[in-house]
Amino acid sequence: MTRYVQRGPAFLAAAFASLLLVIGVSAFAVWRSARNTQERVTSLHDAHMRADDALDEIRSNVFLVGILTRDYLLDQDAVQIGQYGGQFEIIRNDTEKAFQTLSRAAQDDAQTAALSRLRNEFGAYSDATEEILNWTPDEKRSRGAEALRQRHRRRQEI
Repeated sequence: MTRYVQRGPAFLAAAFASLLLVIGVSAFAVWRSARNTQERVTSLHDAHMRADDALDEIRSNVFLVGILTRDYLLDQDAVQIGQYGGQFEIIRNDTEKAFQTLSRAAQDDAQTAALSRLRNEFGAYSDATEEILNWTPDEKRSRGAEALRQRHRRRQEI
């Protein structure tokens, strides 16, 4: 019996140490899992923010193209006509970068299809602008007002 009594405290100490070890390993596993989850959530949040910024860039550029078209049609100074083409190319390049960002962020087929539709709509809108930027002064005077009305409707659709 003495031998059993002496082993009791040693056994209890070993059991307690084992319990602490299990609790420690479990706490580490929970901490690790929480950290991984937090990193995934942060990654998703960052991707969402990049996609949101890209959509804002596209929306902004649609309006900039409309303003650029209006300004071109109203501008009577032949010297400044060349600047509109350069500004248009900058806007178009910025928009393409935004579309590339959105392409990387697309998560499923529905988002990819919506992005493709948006890209096509913007392409048609910007192609029409490119055509308008090549109009002669006579074409600007005769067709400008109607073009602006159509552009407004088209911009709302996009």
